[in-house]
Amino acid sequence: MFVITLIWCSFLALMGSKVAVLFNKNKKVESWLNKTSGIVFILLGLKVALTKK
Repeated sequence: MFVITLIWCSFLALMGSKVAVLFNKNKKVESWLNKTSGIVFILLGLKVALTKK
């Protein structure tokens, strides 16, 4: 099981690095990702702030 997990995690890391290189080459995609992640963090912060205990 350890070997399968190691292979899977290595595959994910390699594919993630390939996608990151493609995203970093395109400034429009990079800008879109930054704006989208910013909105997600703001919405999560609002959810935490408005959650009643």
